[in-house]
Amino acid sequence: MSRIAGCALLALALLAGCSSGPAPVPSPTPTPTPSAVPSATGRGVTLDGDDLGVTRVGADFRAAVGAVSAVLGPPTADLATDVVCVASEDEVAWGDLRLASSGGKLAGWLNQRTDLGTDKGITVGSTVADVLAAYGDTVVLRAGTSDAGPSFADDKAGLAGGITTEKPDGTVIYLYDGVCAPP
Repeated sequence: MSRIAGCALLALALLAGCSSGPAPVPSPTPTPTPSAVPSATGRGVTLDGDDLGVTRVGADFRAAVGAVSAVLGPPTADLATDVVCVASEDEVAWGDLRLASSGGKLAGWLNQRTDLGTDKGITVGSTVADVLAAYGDTVVLRAGTSDAGPSFADDKAGLAGGITTEKPDGTVIYLYDGVCAPP
């Protein structure tokens, strides 16, 4: 190839890379809803007894708040003066999910949100039949008393909750673990 032909080919290649319009702008990536955003470990907040997916009961309370905030966003309330959980020194909430502290540690949680659940799919709104199907014969159903409404507990899973009735069509109205007592 002659020197002139090589230069012409190089000039054509350079011109082909030029465009007369502005560079295309990439479209923004849609942002998922906060409760669906996975944590850095790939897990979101789950309600599995002492395991919340991103932290555990017994962890440093401020670190636990940070881990949950990384998934759900900043807390909606710091409830230091409005504690619900038994023996709680401080509580932080994301809507209807509360974390409670005792001695600087995460001591329990109380959930009334419908968008958070267990790794077996139990959420507020699940039926008693769903709970029994998911956790089997380790679930204990308790009838309501004058002090408390009906509830269920699974000591093996470390999970408990309030229900509308202990009959199969009863529904879960809250889930909790640790020092957090029913509302």
